[in-house]
Amino acid sequence: MNTEDLAPNRNVSTGLLQQALRHGNTILFRTDTELRYVWVHHHDPAFDTARMIGKRLDELAPPESVATIFRQYERSLRQEERVETDGEYVREGKPMRFHIITEPVYDEGMRLIGIEGVVIDRTEVEDAQRRSALLEEIRTLAERIGQMGSFQFEVRTGIVTISDEIPGLLGIPAEFLNGIKRPADIFKLARVVRADFRRTALQRYRELVQAKRPYDIRVPILLPDGKERWLRVTIEIIQRPRKRTWVVGVIKDVTESMLDSLRKDRLLAETHHRVKNNLAVVAGLLGMQAEETRDPHAMEALANAASRLRAVSDVHELLYRSSDLAHIDAHTYLNQVCASVRATWPNLLVNLTYTCTSDPVQWSIDRALPIGLMLNELLTNSWKYAFVGRSQGAILVRLTHDADGYQFLYEDDGNGRADIAHVFQASGTLGVNLITGFVAQIGGTYQVSTREDGTGFRFVCRWPESLRA
Repeated sequence: MNTEDLAPNRNVSTGLLQQALRHGNTILFRTDTELRYVWVHHHDPAFDTARMIGKRLDELAPPESVATIFRQYERSLRQEERVETDGEYVREGKPMRFHIITEPVYDEGMRLIGIEGVVIDRTEVEDAQRRSALLEEIRTLAERIGQMGSFQFEVRTGIVTISDEIPGLLGIPAEFLNGIKRPADIFKLARVVRADFRRTALQRYRELVQAKRPYDIRVPILLPDGKERWLRVTIEIIQRPRKRTWVVGVIKDVTESMLDSLRKDRLLAETHHRVKNNLAVVAGLLGMQAEETRDPHAMEALANAASRLRAVSDVHELLYRSSDLAHIDAHTYLNQVCASVRATWPNLLVNLTYTCTSDPVQWSIDRALPIGLMLNELLTNSWKYAFVGRSQGAILVRLTHDADGYQFLYEDDGNGRADIAHVFQASGTLGVNLITGFVAQIGGTYQVSTREDGTGFRFVCRWPESLRA
């Protein structure tokens, strides 16, 4: 707002004009002795002030919502005195805080002709002050209780503020900060980040600036003595009134927690590795026993047990090799189960080909185990019964994922029969009971049928997206 904006009424008091010019969100007005508006100037040019002319405040808004303001109008008029008050009212469902100044107005003959005033909307200013005070309190507390430093810069002016703790955290001389005069100089601090992490750290920072996303990353830095330190860098963009934007960051030493996490990861990896090895030994022993057994039923039972153990062992092997030690790639696991089952039955004289495909899916051990064991039972069933009297065959395994959830498809082109669904359900074998239990474990449903051409065997299992993979 400037003085030219107030040209329609240059007789507005100097004191009120100064208040209007000092604050951004203001309303200047004058009323007659009946407190009807005769002149209004709003800080927002789009605001329709014409609708206010000739009306009282309690005619423009619900009387109960403006009662405090209207009583101030009446006091200034009747007692002929300057009145200042703070108040709050609800506008469009949101509480708005204001400061209002009113004073009487006289004509040249010193007759009272109304009041004039200024309404200062303090909502954004007070909110910004609260946020700023809270941020400062949090920053001070954080720096007091931990190895932490902070920095901030104002985008428009380029003013940079860096706390005294930053040089010690980064292992750089305090004098280095003298060279950081503008926001672009912040990038100079990236030189201490370990080379293999530097590109990622800078890319994430650019994403923050472009998309205004929160920035939270852990990076290793190299200290002058050659030691490594892990820092957690958190940055956010804060919007303030009058289009002021601040970038605020906190840097914390998380070396101990990161080293502890790495130690736990190594221990967990070693555990998966040992479990995998132990299960492989037991599976091998069962396989050796099966080869020594002459009873065909006992041989089959031992081979089945060995195959199931290998399916569990495969999970632990992939977890041991995974990056986060918690999830495995579904496609890799399904293919590995297929290979393990084939190795369990080396004496079957059938040239089998299998196709195993999967959408990109990561599984936890809780999801991978039941599906891997379910696939193990289906493969074992096909190897043993589907290709009797045949020299070759094909098996298809396909996992798909969409908005509705997951679908697991298993097919073989073996010696199917029209009543295969009834035979499957009525068989009551351990393998069928296990499959039914695994499906229930993942919260799914399944259907059994022949393939679309009426041959072979088809098994389809579905489970919803809401269940974690």
